[in-house]
Amino acid sequence: MSINILAMKKPQNQSAKVEDYGERFDWSAEQEGHILGAYFYGFMFLSLPGGFLSLRYGPKRIVLIAMISSTLLTSFTPYAAKIGFGMICATRFLIGVCGGPLLSCIHHLIANWAPPDERSKFVTFMEGASLAVIFTWQLLGVLVTEIGYTWGGFHIPAIISAVITVFWIFFVYNDPKSHPRISQEEREYIEKSLEGSSLMQGPRFPPMKAMITSIPFISLIILHYGSHWGMFFYITANPKYMTEVLGFELDQTGFISTLPTIVRFFMCLVFGALGDFTFEQKLLTTTKIRKIFVIFCKFLILI
Repeated sequence: MSINILAMKKPQNQSAKVEDYGERFDWSAEQEGHILGAYFYGFMFLSLPGGFLSLRYGPKRIVLIAMISSTLLTSFTPYAAKIGFGMICATRFLIGVCGGPLLSCIHHLIANWAPPDERSKFVTFMEGASLAVIFTWQLLGVLVTEIGYTWGGFHIPAIISAVITVFWIFFVYNDPKSHPRISQEEREYIEKSLEGSSLMQGPRFPPMKAMITSIPFISLIILHYGSHWGMFFYITANPKYMTEVLGFELDQTGFISTLPTIVRFFMCLVFGALGDFTFEQKLLTTTKIRKIFVIFCKFLILI
């Protein structure tokens, strides 16, 4: 939406050349903020309950429902904008609700599938989200410029999402035990490596009192809050800055805005492999590995 909104709203400078990407809407800066922010309000709505839903119904099913719903809502978004400001905000909110449980479900799948000494590489695969930003922004910049935002910005991405959903149905399973094509050797290797893990003991209600009084847990929340605030602010605001402040064309904005994300993706691969190597060689404990990597990341951002 951070790319599409540039093609949907009327320019602030009335004398500026207006490209014909489709119907333009007279949204104020405050309304733009609400449209972009509606997704994150919805995301918070099911973010915490997503873990409970995943344990109760299985991560594959929850992700499948979320992907089908968000695909339909994405395709509906340009028509929601024509209905009115409230409708597009509501649509974006619902797309955010669909996105809320995804991280919990992916972590659940990793816990079910990843042997402890390979977990860093598994977590690296969550950088598929970075690949999605890279692919989508570059694609949208060109498509919206060529065929307008209705098809280029919403329908075609929705079709791509539908294709990914089909792959999800046929290739993803909740655990090794339910996978019909896994070899017996691989299944036994994974299950043996996970013996004694909390998930193998069945779902339990988290110890809320111990969590909210735990300094490490609170520190982790603060860390994630700061990290994700910066990342989502960048994703939301950067295309607008590139276009309206630096004066890049829409197709250029899509490419340039992805450059930091491209570097993020490749560095995640490097640090994932480095973390596993350090753990396997017993050079550092898991806690020290995580702390060193996090400190390196945050201080580099500050610099």
